[in-house]
Amino acid sequence: MPRLFFLRAFALAALCLALPAHAAEMPYFANEIILPAPGADAEQRVHDVIVEAANSRGWKVAQDTPKRLRLEIIVRNQYAVVVNILINIDMVDVEYVSSIHMGYKRDADGREVISPAYGKWITQLLDAARQRAALLWPLPATQTAAPPGIPEPSVPATPSP
Repeated sequence: MPRLFFLRAFALAALCLALPAHAAEMPYFANEIILPAPGADAEQRVHDVIVEAANSRGWKVAQDTPKRLRLEIIVRNQYAVVVNILINIDMVDVEYVSSIHMGYKRDADGREVISPAYGKWITQLLDAARQRAALLWPLPATQTAAPPGIPEPSVPATPSP
């Protein structure tokens, strides 16, 4: 009898692990700023840091065209997500393409729902890209001195007691 109970408990645990976490409303990632300060070659820089961030987070580049990357991730040989990254100067839009075992569906109200892991994985990817961009191209330091040709403001002398 204890053996049968153990087998039932094991089967239930395995079933629970195989099911995706509860579904949440599909998060949308639009106009996500990647570069701290855009420049002349901003789109290429955004492309490069997205590719580097994707590789570091386990994503694979499935398709690479100007202004668009198609990325795929497979987690534990069980879950998969495919997204398009649309590059617009210094920011990106993330477009959901497909997934496997992520619980994607439209609910009764017509809202798209998916496992909360989807939003977490996209957020981690974008954060990794932003961190890489900030390391490679940090914001310029603010100037504390007056520009040339403009005199420094004078500070009145404090009378000594």
